[in-house]
Amino acid sequence: MGCLDCLYGQWWREYLLDRGWTNRDAHLFEHYWMLIWEQIAAVIPISILLVAVMGIFFGQTVDSPIEVMFGMICAIFGLAFFVDSLRVVVMPLSEQLGTELPKNLTLPWVLVTTCFLGILVTYAEPAITSLRPLARLVDPDVAPYLYCALMEKQEILVFCIGMGVGLAAMLGTLRFVRGWSLKPMIVGVMFPTLTCAAYMWWGDEELRPLLGLAWDCGAVTTGPVTVPVLLALGIGVMKTQREKKEAAEKLRGKEQVANAAADALEGFGIVTLASLFPVLAVELLAIALKLIYTHEDIIAMEPADPDPDSLLEQTPYREVYFAVRAILPLNVALVFLVIVVLRKPLPAFTY
Repeated sequence: MGCLDCLYGQWWREYLLDRGWTNRDAHLFEHYWMLIWEQIAAVIPISILLVAVMGIFFGQTVDSPIEVMFGMICAIFGLAFFVDSLRVVVMPLSEQLGTELPKNLTLPWVLVTTCFLGILVTYAEPAITSLRPLARLVDPDVAPYLYCALMEKQEILVFCIGMGVGLAAMLGTLRFVRGWSLKPMIVGVMFPTLTCAAYMWWGDEELRPLLGLAWDCGAVTTGPVTVPVLLALGIGVMKTQREKKEAAEKLRGKEQVANAAADALEGFGIVTLASLFPVLAVELLAIALKLIYTHEDIIAMEPADPDPDSLLEQTPYREVYFAVRAILPLNVALVFLVIVVLRKPLPAFTY
């Protein structure tokens, strides 16, 4: 038995089976063992690289290594359980919604629901929470409109990103239902996006810092929450459309030759739209801020100093609060749509 077998859980599974564990429990242990090792492989190298860069190029060392190590351990286990909870709970609910919504609701309500879910998954995206600490690093004298968007209008910024994802989910669903081609839709979104980008770079130098933020938001919305939910919704809708197509072919007496796998792959186009619409939304927000506020107006804005004695400014209460605020609405909405709107039983959640 090699070292890699031990590392990836096969040795552990055989060892536990020899000790009387059931096959199910041994496989479950192997699954989590591999999942944790995947997160270790993701977290440790980048952490070592950051420490090395700080030491080599900036001559700085880690002030509290024990605290850093504890944070890395929390990050590893937190990511492992977070990713697995998406697979066990969120993705089955999303796929069930994608399958059942077109069967039980009219098309306008299906589009409204998918747009609503697109907004919620944005708030649940872990990368969105990084905007809050980054806002305090921006100098309003150097980049006033970036400061305004990140500090004073942060909730509006996140909502615009969410609306971009929501519109992408809505148009992606409509594309599945109508059978539209993906290429014209991408071209239709890219043209105004590049036009706004050209204006922000060459037409107004004060908006240049926001251009980088806008394009970064496209990557932020393709994270561990948005991608599984949108893919599950898209694949669910495609399954329903394929079933309707097969039923229509049978009624006409024609032989069904459609490739089910190819149809399911159409669900992946929704992620492309979800990465473009938020960029356009943030660009439009930046242009709107420039039309509403002058440089002097932004400098005059004085954000209230946070209360250091507040629980929301202390660890771990602050992190727990923002985590619950981010993920709970999405879970409640998914369960509500399945039980109350569709009046269907929840899918079987299993590890």
